[in-house]
Amino acid sequence: MALTLVGGLLAAACGGSDEPVEQGQSVAVNRDTAPSGETTTPDPTDETATPDTSTPDPSTPDTDATTPESGSSERAEIRGELAIPISEVDEMVAYVESATGETFVRPPVIVSQDGATFDEGLLPDEDDEEELAEETELLARLYQSIGLSNLSGPELEGRILDFLTSPAGVAGYYDPEIDELYIPDDYPDLDSLRSTLVHELTHALDGQRHDLFGLLEAAGEPEADDEGFDSALGLRAIVEGRASAVEESYVRDMDLDPQLGVDAELPDIPAAYLFATVLPYQLGPLLIGAAGGSDDTADLIEDHPETSEQVLFLDRFLADEQPLEVAAPDAEGPVLDQGTLGAIGVLIWLGDDGLLTGVNLQGAFEAAEGWGGDRYVMWGDDRETCLRMRVSGDDSQDHDELVEAFESWASDLTGREVVDEDDSVLVTGCAPLVS
Repeated sequence: MALTLVGGLLAAACGGSDEPVEQGQSVAVNRDTAPSGETTTPDPTDETATPDTSTPDPSTPDTDATTPESGSSERAEIRGELAIPISEVDEMVAYVESATGETFVRPPVIVSQDGATFDEGLLPDEDDEEELAEETELLARLYQSIGLSNLSGPELEGRILDFLTSPAGVAGYYDPEIDELYIPDDYPDLDSLRSTLVHELTHALDGQRHDLFGLLEAAGEPEADDEGFDSALGLRAIVEGRASAVEESYVRDMDLDPQLGVDAELPDIPAAYLFATVLPYQLGPLLIGAAGGSDDTADLIEDHPETSEQVLFLDRFLADEQPLEVAAPDAEGPVLDQGTLGAIGVLIWLGDDGLLTGVNLQGAFEAAEGWGGDRYVMWGDDRETCLRMRVSGDDSQDHDELVEAFESWASDLTGREVVDEDDSVLVTGCAPLVS
């Protein structure tokens, strides 16, 4: 766990196409809360379903088709009432197959729910409440220790859950564990519904052809080296990048104008959290474009970027640059968490509120670009939380930029210390516990 909670669902969120949180480009956080059920991982070699992959005529759909429909076709199963014709859903399925170069193993399941039921599905059930509370407590303490937020764990958890169900929150999601996608039935315009469906259908196709649930679980549950966050971010950037690339292509080809969330206000939540949440949806399409497009990147789901550096900087991704080995720093109390923050951790640590405004970010970006590797440890008690990171630059110039950036962060404030270790930088931040 580090800097953001990464769960097992893949979501589309509200937002205008030119805003930080984009339509079809946000994430449900710690969303291991979908209805439980047995799931059998599909065999990607199964040829029992071979739907037509011809590209549908990219003509504008009938935006006046508002009569709700339910039922199934040979291409999709719809539960609940959908405000577009089933025949149009069939065309979307064919479009996604053509855009990705792959076919569905079985008809995707689309569950349309009333708004209240949909929002309820975004909240943790009893089995997940304790885990969510523990994870948000750690995240809140991390933020507190380096000055990113003064929210307590319960306060941060409340803000996150409010965000998910807000007008700027989740507009639809796919659950790879049970292979179903969910949307609310109260979209303000049909173009928003269409773009969200195409985004989530792309997830559904990838979920059937690859073990997305297992991959997300493995990436979010790091082994002894505790590098799961960077790995999870790389996987999400590829998966969301593919879905966003197909969605953007569909919106363009069909001349759609989705309005859901265009005027939605960003929630009162730490900038660090929002930035880490949105990043895979903002930069993922760039990765997909650089790697050959949505029809030539399915292999990257299994062989995804292992570091946030490769997500932030395309040249590192294309060069397959690997991180340097860095010795873990020592803790001075009971250890709460440890692992790798990555280049995104450096950017978030130094960027703070500028992450959303773009103000005074140059130094933070330069430091993140020079990131070569890191290890961190967080410790604390009922009075204080401390975070210590040992970070190395790629070369001597990068090292000097890291020292300068973190010394600026630590200047004139108590509880902060920066030590130049010649080949690395040791940074410590401590703050009173807010509980």
